[in-house]
Amino acid sequence: AKQQGSKGYVEYDTELSMLQVQAKKNQAAKEYEATMGRVAAKQQASANLSQAVGNLKSGAMFAAAIAVPLGIAANEAMKFESAMADVRKTVDFDTPEQFKQMGDDILKMSQEMPMAADGIAQIVAAGGQAGIARGDLKEFAVDAIKMGVAFDVSADQAGEMMAKWRTAFGMNQGQVVQLADQVNYLSNTTAASSDAISDIVTRVGPLGQVAGISASQIAAIGASMASVGVESSVAATGVKNMALGLVAGAGATKSQVAAFMQLGLSAEDVAKRMQTDAQGTIIDVLSRIKQLPAEMQAAVMTDLFGKESINAIAPLLTQLDNLKDNFGKVGDSAQYAGSMEAEYQARAGTTANQLQLAKNNLVSLAVNVGSILLPAITSVLSAVASATGAVASFVAEHQTLAQVIMVAIGAL
Repeated sequence: AKQQGSKGYVEYDTELSMLQVQAKKNQAAKEYEATMGRVAAKQQASANLSQAVGNLKSGAMFAAAIAVPLGIAANEAMKFESAMADVRKTVDFDTPEQFKQMGDDILKMSQEMPMAADGIAQIVAAGGQAGIARGDLKEFAVDAIKMGVAFDVSADQAGEMMAKWRTAFGMNQGQVVQLADQVNYLSNTTAASSDAISDIVTRVGPLGQVAGISASQIAAIGASMASVGVESSVAATGVKNMALGLVAGAGATKSQVAAFMQLGLSAEDVAKRMQTDAQGTIIDVLSRIKQLPAEMQAAVMTDLFGKESINAIAPLLTQLDNLKDNFGKVGDSAQYAGSMEAEYQARAGTTANQLQLAKNNLVSLAVNVGSILLPAITSVLSAVASATGAVASFVAEHQTLAQVIMVAIGAL
């Protein structure tokens, strides 16, 4: 019995040990499962975070992709807005709608002609400053654009030049275009550039008409001078002094009177002839000077026109035939008519100008899109400016506290 009981105790102890071992295994399994659950949860959280970061990056890239063209559009709109502000200064508009229509017309012109919209706005502003009526500004701008392209000058130069011609010579737009045709034809048939001839005409201005010399005749004389290398500023001074000398009349100096006498002329008679036949009188006087002995020519020209004009006028003595030809060119509309338009068409067709036209169309689209954004941008910037101003005032009034805050920010 003891042996059986003893054996029972042994079996009991063994089973108990086995149960204890099993319990420990079960506990370890539960702890393992709990640990793996926590690991899985952390892995899922990490995956969610990665997905969120990925979404954020994608969103940022998408926002950037949108922001870049919108930023360009807003920038082009601001540039055009600034250009139109100059137009508003010089042109009178009765209503906001008229101002907007002018902006629309300028953008449309830029889509059809190879000149940037802000450049066309400069032309319109120049026309407004010259007193050209609002209703005539579009025609003025179109002609000035063609002149700028044909003469290869900037937009503001073309607009300013045409405006000055209208004012200085009392011309209407048709007469200005005619002068531009004459200048272009002279540049095509002589060694002088249209830019140089135009500059001479502009510099001489209304003084030529006072002396009886028309704008086209100034262009002919200027082309003759510029074609032999005389700079436009020097040539303009020469034309001015020649005109003043030839119309001195009763106010001629003793040396001028003596010089005219050497040429077999009188100052008063020459002055009268200049008012009725300036072209013929100029040729006559220069021809007489040319017939003098070479050693006397410079002295007579100095007495008549001043020493500073010799460099410009002296070359005309050897270019008399060319001067006559140039006078003939500007006097024959069959030769010069449509010259600027033809030059414009030829230049407008070049690759460079076609690229400019393509760019203009993109800019026009950008301006139209950007104009929608400008009110919002202005509002935001206004708010930022107010907030920045408030911070600046706070810092000014609480300098010690501001220093503490800045130190704390620096530490962070």
